[in-house]
Amino acid sequence: HILALKQQPDVVVATGDLTDFGRPDEYAHLRELLSPLAMPLYLIPGNHDHRENMINAFPDHPYLTQFLPFIQYAVEHLPMRILAIDMGTGTQDILLFDSSGPIENCVKMVLPSATKIAEARIRRATAAGRAVALSGVIQGGGPCHWALEDHLRAGGTAYATPAAAQTFDDDLEQVARIGIRIVSDDEARSIRDADHIELKDLDLPAIRTALAAFDVSPEFDGLALACLDHGAAPPGYSDRLFRFDHLRRVVGERNDLRAFAMLPDEIPEYLTRARTMVATARMQDPQTPIVFLDTGPAAALGALQDPRVGEATTQLVLNLGNMHALAFHLQGTHIISLYEHHTGEMSR
Repeated sequence: HILALKQQPDVVVATGDLTDFGRPDEYAHLRELLSPLAMPLYLIPGNHDHRENMINAFPDHPYLTQFLPFIQYAVEHLPMRILAIDMGTGTQDILLFDSSGPIENCVKMVLPSATKIAEARIRRATAAGRAVALSGVIQGGGPCHWALEDHLRAGGTAYATPAAAQTFDDDLEQVARIGIRIVSDDEARSIRDADHIELKDLDLPAIRTALAAFDVSPEFDGLALACLDHGAAPPGYSDRLFRFDHLRRVVGERNDLRAFAMLPDEIPEYLTRARTMVATARMQDPQTPIVFLDTGPAAALGALQDPRVGEATTQLVLNLGNMHALAFHLQGTHIISLYEHHTGEMSR
């Protein structure tokens, strides 16, 4: 079954019970069954296995004898490349983590955020006296929202598909009230006298092109995505309060910074921006595993990697973003208290 998989695994971990009775002949048969596997193989015994017979049957697996008389081991030499992207208000911060070298030498890029790119395009259309037709999906607002408001105040025309319009408000009636004309995807494509702007938080092909331009392999084993998502608040309910409700809910269910790390199917339905970002990644790169992490907790977890911070009994971690300030009082990854303020005015 493993060899028939379309995407071959990099490593196989065979977990016990590997035999029924732990006899040498059973391990000889196991070795024969596993011999076609070309990728690295790691064995973990179960309660039906016999440690000595297992070790004798696999002498070419030296990790089995790391901590005799028990079969316990750590595997730290397998290379891994993770593309981490934190989509902020002003910038998108990109790290291509490569475990084969020191982290200080990993490729890092700080580029304009998706909303800053959209803002620039909208403002160019305003200056040229042209309408804008927005398509694509939900992305971060802020700068592109303010640019669109200025565009409308200047007498400009704006069209948006329903998915793109949710960038500005989850309530499409409210979007229409501020002057944006909601049109279907087909209608948006047919608009001629307008600058067409596609909204999306993630552009993996562009990032791959940038890496390749500097002779860096654009291939990676996993994607780590981050953004700050207020969530789709019910009509008439504050986005800010809805965001606080989300933080309270996650911490209440599991008080650990790592609870904010979610696999795609674990992201709540109401985190529409996060889910859209992950869906965009899957569309652009269907095979690569993805994990999503809220921007603020991601910064706090990163701070704990500093040895001086990590060794302290408690920590106070402050993340100052372009539009949000988030502080954690921590005991390791346990959250004693947290504070979030939505402002772009904090400078020190």
